[in-house]
Amino acid sequence: MKTIVRRQCVGKSRKWDLKGGSLLNLEQSFAQVLKKYRKAASYSQEKLAHLCGLDRTFISLLERGQRRPTLHTIFIISKNLGIKPSELIQEVELIINENNENNNSC
Repeated sequence: MKTIVRRQCVGKSRKWDLKGGSLLNLEQSFAQVLKKYRKAASYSQEKLAHLCGLDRTFISLLERGQRRPTLHTIFIISKNLGIKPSELIQEVELIINENNENNNSC
């Protein structure tokens, strides 16, 4: 991933991704939220994958921020975790916004 230095604070350079200015990218934020909800449901990666009709390794890759879920995948995962897709996305958005606020203050 290409990064650029956008601003400096007290001798520290900040790296921003070219897509949106967040140190914690979308994939990593989704990974945190997915893992949180999976564990709250007391599911293993294997169990969640089975319920969703996905491969366990795909769930693992999502939880490590190494894959981007499709809209279809988000809906399937949300359904099997017993939450609305909008709840999942809203929590991802909150993490990104918190991260941006923390990184914009020096």
